[in-house]
Amino acid sequence: MFDRVTDKSGLILFDLKHHHRERHRQFTGVYNDSILANLKSLVKSGRPVLVRLPVITGCNDTLADAASYTAPLASAGVKEVQLLPFHQFGKHKCRLLGRDYALKDARPLCGEDLAEFAQALRSRGIQALPL
Repeated sequence: MFDRVTDKSGLILFDLKHHHRERHRQFTGVYNDSILANLKSLVKSGRPVLVRLPVITGCNDTLADAASYTAPLASAGVKEVQLLPFHQFGKHKCRLLGRDYALKDARPLCGEDLAEFAQALRSRGIQALPL
């Protein structure tokens, strides 16, 4: 757990990829239990943490997803997040590594695409910071 770390780090960037335990495992290969526990510990430690939500087409981009993020974020003490719109920058990297890029057909998003998503978070008490 991060609450035992004694160094004096600066701002910690913390990406939360999915709010749902099973869907997180489906997309990343691991459950999000320890990730959420680490987030809670970091916030509790008082260290500066910027939680970022990568919003990915077809994965976690619905208004229902936005609403579902609020419970685990609030439970961890998170009051604001930064939304990261999906892009296709990973396609080239996967090709160089000889890996299949599972999201090759996913539509890239821009900040404007996330306006309603951000509003859904704000209406539930989580501030969405601009990019």
